[in-house]
Amino acid sequence: MPGTYQHTWIRPAVRSHVGYAGRGAYTIVELLVVITIISVLLALILPAIQAARESARSTQCADHLKQLVLATQSYHSANNRFPAGSTLAQREDQAGISWVVYCLPYLEEQEVADRILKKGEALAPPLPLLFCPSDPVVIGSATDRHVSNYCGSSGAGKDPNYLIDLEDKFCGDIYTDGIFFPLSKTTASSVTDGLTHTLAIGERTYIKHIWADGAFWVGSADQRHCTMSSKNVRWPINAPVTTSGYYVFDRDAPASLRTMRMNDMYFGSQHSGGAWFAFAGGNVEFIADEIAFSVYQDLASRNGGEPTQ
Repeated sequence: MPGTYQHTWIRPAVRSHVGYAGRGAYTIVELLVVITIISVLLALILPAIQAARESARSTQCADHLKQLVLATQSYHSANNRFPAGSTLAQREDQAGISWVVYCLPYLEEQEVADRILKKGEALAPPLPLLFCPSDPVVIGSATDRHVSNYCGSSGAGKDPNYLIDLEDKFCGDIYTDGIFFPLSKTTASSVTDGLTHTLAIGERTYIKHIWADGAFWVGSADQRHCTMSSKNVRWPINAPVTTSGYYVFDRDAPASLRTMRMNDMYFGSQHSGGAWFAFAGGNVEFIADEIAFSVYQDLASRNGGEPTQ
C-alpha cells in the first residue's frame, strides 16, 4: 500500500564449496607428470648408486689381492723362495696343495693351514678374502670346499725352454716362465724382469677353482697334468669366446665350441673393462682388456728380458 513501509527479505547468496573441493585434488595428467619426473630422477640416480657400489667392491677386490701377494712375500722372506704353485699328490687324480694354503699362516689363518697340511683334511672352508665381492659367489658352511676368484700366473710360454709339452685335448701344456706353476721354486733373484713388472696373481671368474687344490695328474705326470691354482697366460683378459672357445668340460656350452683346455683358462673379472692383478713386487694394478697381448705376455714372464717401461 502507498505510504506503508514494506520490509523485503533478501535471501542471502549460498556460497558453493564445490570449487574448493576441485582445487584440492590432482588430475590424472598431473599424477602422470609427477610419476614421469620421479622415474626420470630414479633413472639418473640409480646408475650412479650402482657405479659407486661397484667402485667400492672393485677396491675391496684389489685389497684382497694386495693381502695375498704380501703373504707370498712373507713366505719368501721365511723360506727364501715363493711357495710352489702346487705340490703333486702321490696318487693319480688326487689334487696337490695350492700356493694359497702355504700363505695362510701369513693371513692369520694358521688353524686352517694346520687342518689341511698337518691333519690332512680335504675340506677347505670358504674364506671371504679369496672372493671378489663383484662376483656373486654362494657362501657355504664352514666345512664346505669352496672356490676362489684369485689364481696364480704360470707364465707366457713364449720361450720353448719354459714350456712343458703335454697332451692337447683336456688340460694342455704348462708354462713355467712365471711365478707359480706345479713344483715351482721361484726366487726373487730369478725374476730378472723385475718383481714390480711381473704378474703373480690375477682375477678369474670363468669356471672357478677350489682354492686349496693345486694340480693333479692322470695316467702319468708326463702325460696329463692339470693345474687349478695357476694358469697359463694363453688368452687375452676376459677373452671372447670367439677367440678362446669354452672350457672342454663346460656342459653349458655348445659342444663344437668346447676347445679351451684347463691349464689355459683365461684371467678375467666382473669389473668393466679389465681385471685386477697383483705383481710379485706387491703392487696391484688394473689391467685393461685392450692391453696388447704381447705386452700382457711380457708381464707374465719373469725373465724374458722385455723392456720394463
